[in-house]
Amino acid sequence: MLDQQKDKAAFLKDVAAHRMTVIRDDGLYRHLRFKDPETIVSHFDLITWPGHLCYTGDMGTYVFSRVQDMFTFFRRTPHERGGPIDLRYWAEKCLSQDKSGGGITEFDSDLFAAEIRTQRRAIFRRRLGLSKDERRDCWRALDRIIAAAGDGEHRAFQAAFDWHFKYGKALLPSDPEYFELEHYHFHRGRRDLQLETSDFPPCRSYTTRFRWCCQALAWGIEQYDLAKAAVQPEPVAA
Repeated sequence: MLDQQKDKAAFLKDVAAHRMTVIRDDGLYRHLRFKDPETIVSHFDLITWPGHLCYTGDMGTYVFSRVQDMFTFFRRTPHERGGPIDLRYWAEKCLSQDKSGGGITEFDSDLFAAEIRTQRRAIFRRRLGLSKDERRDCWRALDRIIAAAGDGEHRAFQAAFDWHFKYGKALLPSDPEYFELEHYHFHRGRRDLQLETSDFPPCRSYTTRFRWCCQALAWGIEQYDLAKAAVQPEPVAA
């Protein structure tokens, strides 16, 4: 909730000078542009056709599909505007995502580090009869696995999945001795010191671009609704 409040505040600052231009408004066919008249920074378009909505602009391009009028899907009630956007649910409706900037989700090194620390505590709670030096070696090896997250998702998970403790030493795939261990491919070391990788969480979070896009969807539709309401004729008195 707090993160989304920060997202919304940052978004509103980005679009403070934006104006809406209606390029097309014909039933389910709409094309709206939101842009600061003085710059193209943070501009975006919302385009709808039956069953689809396309967000495209400075933060990328995403196409969504769920119902005939996608404005009704993304439109938020006054009560909902005070709460968080359901990013997971909205992401499920995305048919096509931007190939640049990470798309919808990206590897989160903080989530990865938190999972390694959780599993490290579980390993040492089991009291596995390690000597003081062995415990220190394992602890440092797991610190190195956490550090591997800085080299990206592939290196992080390779280190987590393939590290092992053997012959009194903790080794990672990046260590020179790693592939020199006798019968390495048949003996993976002590199982009680391996990380639980079968149900390892994906350690991914929503990208800044996608979160910005979702704020733009909610805000843009709200601006459209306000503009439509402003031009509605006053009811004729009986």
